[in-house]
Amino acid sequence: MGTLEYDTQQHDRHGRTLAYVYLPDGRMLNELIIAAGYAVPLTVPPNVWYRDRFFRTYKQAQAAKRDLRAK
Repeated sequence: MGTLEYDTQQHDRHGRTLAYVYLPDGRMLNELIIAAGYAVPLTVPPNVWYRDRFFRTYKQAQAAKRDLRAK
């Protein structure tokens, strides 16, 4: 079973859960989705723990032409 990690806030103003999702093997699902080109990072302060990591991952996905927005 995976685990959730919360940043500064656990919910947004609409009551949605804000979490980083870790798979049983330790990989972060949020990052995998960005790396595959299926998401664009959106960082909303104060939840900024992985902002730089997600941005780097996104740039790598773009360089590998896995950016859905470019298609």
